[in-house]
Amino acid sequence: MESGGLDGFVDDLFVRPAFRRQGVGTSLLTELFRACSKRRVLAVHIEVGSDNTAVQALCRRFGLSNNGRQLSTARVA
Repeated sequence: MESGGLDGFVDDLFVRPAFRRQGVGTSLLTELFRACSKRRVLAVHIEVGSDNTAVQALCRRFGLSNNGRQLSTARVA
C-alpha cells in the first residue's frame, strides 16, 4: 500500500563465504531488480543485519536505504 503497488521482500541475502567479494551479491541484486521490474513490483525490501556492513554497502549501491522501520517477527507454532 505504501509504495502504491506490489512490494518484494527478501528475508535474508546470503552468499556463502567462499563466494564473497566475487560479484555474486551484485549479480543477485541485479537479477532481483530486473525480475521485479518485469513484474511491476514498485518497492523492494531486503532484511539486513545491523552489523553486516558489507551487505548494507551493497544495498546502498542499488538505492536501498534504511527506512527507519523495525521488522517485527513472531514464530507461529
